[in-house]
Order: sequence, then structure tokens, then C-alpha cells
Amino acid sequence: MDAGPTLNYDHAAAAAKAIADLDDILHGTMSALPRSVTWQRQLIAQLDDASKHLQILRLTISLERSGDESKGASQDLLRQLRHALAQVTGSRADQATRGAVVLATKLAEKVDRSIALYLSSRATT
Repeated sequence: MDAGPTLNYDHAAAAAKAIADLDDILHGTMSALPRSVTWQRQLIAQLDDASKHLQILRLTISLERSGDESKGASQDLLRQLRHALAQVTGSRADQATRGAVVLATKLAEKVDRSIALYLSSRATT
């Protein structure tokens, strides 16, 4: 039975979809937020940092870097979004902004899980 390549493809496809969705949410949220209040500027900076981490993750995947580099990039992205989520939770952010950051964090968790599953299935094939 040849389940290995299918598992690799499924995990890679899930990671790719979550990465694309996360990129859309990050850029949409940053462009929709006004920059008039300090917490908004801070959140935009944090989301911009998350976007940079996402770009690094994409590069590690496309350049087929080691699993440790991809996993590290994925965890850096997740850490950055969890930090943004902690900030927005205690701020005067509206529900839409909070919801966007929650969704972005959940997508980053999905990316992290998908990358881990992809790497573990790749190691066993």
C-alpha cells in the first residue's frame, strides 16, 4: 500500500491552504485598521512582523530547507501571533479586529500542525 505520498501531499496541501488564508487575513486586517490610536499602530506592527515570519516560512518550504528550519519558522510565526492576540485581548479593539487576530492565530496553529505532520510523514517515507 502506498499511503506515504498521499499523506505527504495531504499535509502539504493543508499547510499551503492555511498559509494562503493566513496571508490574506494578515494583509486584510493591516489594511483595514486605522493608525490613529497607539494600540492600532502596535497591532499593525505585530501583524507586519507575523507577515515577515510567514514569508520566511514560505522560503524555508520552497527552498526545501531542513525540517528544523521549517518547524522553527512555523513556531516563530505562531509565537508572534499569540503575542498579538494577547495584546488585542486586553485592548479596546473592536470585535472584528479581535476576531481577525483569533482567526489568524488559529490558522497559524493549523500551519504549525500541518508542517509537523508533513515533516513526520516525510521522515517515515
